Amino acid sequence: MNQKQSTLDLVKSNKGYFIVFLLFVVVGAIVLLTTKKGDTLLYINSLHTPFWDMFFKNATHLGDGIIFGIMLIPLGIVRIKYIFYGLATLATSGLGAQLFKRIFDEPRPLKYLGEAAIMNFVEGVRVHSHNSFPSGHTSTGFAICLLLAILVPNKKLGVLFGIVAIMIGMSRVYLVQHFFVDVYFGSILGVIMTILTYQLFQSWNALNTAGWTTYSPLEKIRG
Repeated sequence: MNQKQSTLDLVKSNKGYFIVFLLFVVVGAIVLLTTKKGDTLLYINSLHTPFWDMFFKNATHLGDGIIFGIMLIPLGIVRIKYIFYGLATLATSGLGAQLFKRIFDEPRPLKYLGEAAIMNFVEGVRVHSHNSFPSGHTSTGFAICLLLAILVPNKKLGVLFGIVAIMIGMSRVYLVQHFFVDVYFGSILGVIMTILTYQLFQSWNALNTAGWTTYSPLEKIRG
């Protein structure tokens, strides 16, 4: 049976990702404590340029569930059981975000700030009005990137994965889809659900010892 890795050991072995995440949490907390709701969004959105429009319009799709599904293909090539890791991480982070959305039912920036607020919108992006808290894209984005940081052998890439996760979250603010507070708590939810899900799967003896789940198409190709 695989020995379950403690949360502390998991953080230590993926310190690159968690250093970036911790910095985001600390700086984000300062921002939330020192600014009014909506001010951060209006400032970030005011940095509107054609380049950032294109950048964030594409970056936000990295938090889509469908992108996560596509990423299961290379994960499955490395090890079949990683597909199950990915599906479970997607389910827990996504369902967790949707549950909180239904509980709080907070208005999104467009409805909360009203048409009087000066906001820049990106062509081709449909801006929603309801279920703002927390950001589901951000939750999924941080979950995807943490799972990759855990599974990829090169731990130096953890820093890159952490930065990508933040970019996904900030895209939601730039595109006027979410307040920063939605992104902030979405990131925490994604990380927590990924840790819990990964540790649960580590303890699943049948999955981690069955021959077909431990099979690696990549190793077969190399061999």
